Amino acid sequence: MTNVAKWVRQARRGRQSAYRKLYDACVESAWRIAWRVLQRDDLAADCVQDAFVTAFDRLDSLSDEVAFPAWLNRIAWRKAMDALRREARHLGPELNENDGPVETVADHLAAQRLVSAIDTLDAPFRDVVLLYDLAGCTHPEVAVRLGIPVGSSKRRLSVARERLRGMLDDVRDHE
Repeated sequence: MTNVAKWVRQARRGRQSAYRKLYDACVESAWRIAWRVLQRDDLAADCVQDAFVTAFDRLDSLSDEVAFPAWLNRIAWRKAMDALRREARHLGPELNENDGPVETVADHLAAQRLVSAIDTLDAPFRDVVLLYDLAGCTHPEVAVRLGIPVGSSKRRLSVARERLRGMLDDVRDHE
């Protein structure tokens, strides 16, 4: 039996010191994962905190106690990707002082359509778009953050962009 498995069992019984031991043992790797996705200390810290809250709330659903660190890291990664998506929603066209209200509204609506279309992509494609196009990562950086080969990053981006073009063309055709 590993210490992690013992601490998980103790935490399930409500022992506060076990929660602290799990936190201390796993916080660094969870933070590294969140930071790789977000490249911002503040957002990574928030995601890690949310990941621990989620993991501790759902501790009874963990079937393999030894797997707690990997399970927590996956939760942290999902929280980081969710944060990246939220950040993408807040991105909008830069306002130009020469734009009138019509241009500003049209740009805002186009940005909303794009974000909505990105949200409909399957996660592997959406994640690459978010990291490459919105977070400004290179393909090698995307590959490291998602744990995939560089070629897979390029292929997923190509497929995602084709799907987005199709979705956005359909919207334009119906307007």
